[in-house]
Amino acid sequence: MNKQQPSYAKRNLKLHEPQRLQVEIKYGALDDCLEHDHKARIIWECVQAMDTNSCFRHLKTMINGRGRKATNPEVLLALWILACTDNISSSRVLVDLTKKHDAYRWICGGVAINHDMLCTFRSLDTSIFEDLCTSCLALMQFEGLLSDSDFAQDGTRIQSAAGNGSGRREKTLLEYKEDAEKAFKTLKANGGYDAKDLTKKQRAARCSAITDRKKRMELAIEELKKAQEKKRQSKRKKKEDIKKEVEKTRISPTDPEARIMKMGGGGFSLAYNTQVVTGTQSRAIYSVSVSNSSDQGKAPKMMAETICALRRAGKQEPKNWICDSGYTTIKDIEGCYDLSPNCNAVFAPKPNKKTDPVKIKRTDGPGMRKWRNALNTEEFKETYSKRCSTVELSNARLKKGGVSRFSLRGLLNVRKEALLAALSHNINIIVNHQKGKQPLPTRC
Repeated sequence: MNKQQPSYAKRNLKLHEPQRLQVEIKYGALDDCLEHDHKARIIWECVQAMDTNSCFRHLKTMINGRGRKATNPEVLLALWILACTDNISSSRVLVDLTKKHDAYRWICGGVAINHDMLCTFRSLDTSIFEDLCTSCLALMQFEGLLSDSDFAQDGTRIQSAAGNGSGRREKTLLEYKEDAEKAFKTLKANGGYDAKDLTKKQRAARCSAITDRKKRMELAIEELKKAQEKKRQSKRKKKEDIKKEVEKTRISPTDPEARIMKMGGGGFSLAYNTQVVTGTQSRAIYSVSVSNSSDQGKAPKMMAETICALRRAGKQEPKNWICDSGYTTIKDIEGCYDLSPNCNAVFAPKPNKKTDPVKIKRTDGPGMRKWRNALNTEEFKETYSKRCSTVELSNARLKKGGVSRFSLRGLLNVRKEALLAALSHNINIIVNHQKGKQPLPTRC
């Protein structure tokens, strides 16, 4: 681009012009880049204070042994937590930030990070993330942040990694399965992919891709049969309509365990139903579960997980269990009563003009009778009013914490992402509480 000639007024002025080719030498440590109360420092203190022994189980590099050093898993964990608080779920974007952003560079501390490291860490065993969430709750208990007696449960539908148009019917899936089996047999007969123009690494990648595709096609056929059987058991529709729906059943070969669900925005997408239990006082997430079905029947399971988490933290059992009308079934209410008879089931009644929810029936068990008796009381209404500002807030923060759409595939892998987002949510509570205070202990 041609440079314009300066005007007469500018030509006669003395100005400071930018000199971008001037070489500068700067001295400083990474520790000087961040403020003393920056959230990256507090996240690292939280990771150091938690029990992270489960993260080191898969490592085999020993002192005085062969091989190079392994990357500290605590660094990878802190990076993912910081990324979740900044609404980042892509490992490639995270790698880029470790080179450019001061907070991420500070956590790395000169340790080289790549895309494969981050993906491998996020794909570790589910029990590791469960242990980390339990350790985080213990840290919150140590800080005096857990004082919950009421708990709210709710589900939110999060879109899967598969595209909305990737669903295929039975005929197409069988063709895909046949093609995958042929490719696998060819691979096995040759003892590996025999293309001469490929490197050893590329051959291994192709072998892995062919094997993975074969497994996904087999899983897609299994999930298709489950979905068809579920539609056959429907009693609300005629046999002819059920037969047509069974023939139209579609399963995505990209993510076979995802199901088409109605989303909060009003459309339909391949998604998973993520269940969250939140304490109404601390707003901490106590348990997380992921399924590909509706909310009905999920309350007893989530209550059992929460009671176990409370016992580990040395806390008492729930006083009130708050749910919306999606959980108001006999299975949910009676199941919660069997687990904890002293806990009040604060479940919103389903809107129905034909029946009165307060009226006790002959077939009602003790849990349903207790729930009906408490429906119109002021205490019930006051307790239920806590639901929206607690568990709905947790769902919103989960979606803003890197899981607006799942990156991994399958129920087990998706649950790892949800647990990691819940862990970052809880640590964010500690960050907000800890700013301007004394540092956390070395280990909790």
